[in-house]
Amino acid sequence: MEDGRIFISSVDFRHETMYNSIRKEEKSGSEKNFSAIGVSSERTAYAMKKAEAGKDRNGKRRNARMSEITAITPQVKDKTRCNVYLDGRFYCGLTLETAMKYRLKAGMIADEKRLDEIQSESEKNVALDKALTHISACSKTEKDVRSFLRKKGYLSGVEDYVIGKMRSYGFIDDKAYAKTYALSAMKKKGRRLIEYELRGKGISEEEIAAAFSEIEEERESGEETADEYGAAQAIAEKFMRGKATKESDPEAHKTALAALYRRLASRGFDGETIKEIVAQYRGGYDEY
Repeated sequence: MEDGRIFISSVDFRHETMYNSIRKEEKSGSEKNFSAIGVSSERTAYAMKKAEAGKDRNGKRRNARMSEITAITPQVKDKTRCNVYLDGRFYCGLTLETAMKYRLKAGMIADEKRLDEIQSESEKNVALDKALTHISACSKTEKDVRSFLRKKGYLSGVEDYVIGKMRSYGFIDDKAYAKTYALSAMKKKGRRLIEYELRGKGISEEEIAAAFSEIEEERESGEETADEYGAAQAIAEKFMRGKATKESDPEAHKTALAALYRRLASRGFDGETIKEIVAQYRGGYDEY
């Protein structure tokens, strides 16, 4: 609150009366008989406990909201998590690991702001565990992991935390993903289609270019890597198998070559590569 008061909450406490009485007692230094205003000694002790919890080391009142942890119960659907209740009301869910780490237990007077920070930490760790499970079967791009977390209902702050952690661990590397994807896809597709698909996966132009640059360097150094021209040849050979030849049926052969051109173009091969492959079956570069 604006005057720096500690909010004392309970189902049927006389909030303002007790609080004002405690404040007067603090100022006068004398004891107050709360029974005169109909408050039991047990409730008086509780209110005093919370008032004391709201002071710093110098006895000054903190500008914070203090509440008592009245219960910590295991969740029904997830036994690895628990529910935290403040003043008899549900406040937040935490992992049991987090609750144990901070030694939370019923009867403690908790700073709600600090408890919010603990809950945020717990949420981030849960999100990280889910994201790591998500990528366990196969590698994912940053865009894919972010989409996964959004569908789970996590906010952008949690997303950024998880992505940052996964990058530092090396579990998210869009450049490496682009290279691996390209090497596999180049067996059946051309560079243009592969680049288009990578952009759809959220890979930047710089990372795509770097991935193909590494592939080219490895090929030039003699390493066995996927070859775009070789992939186009393999597709053409399979496609033209059993088709009419120029000698057996010129018109049917011409139709087959047109279909081959479209097939290779749909796989993302560049125009020059397609023309060269088609020319091999036509017997020259003349237009069909």
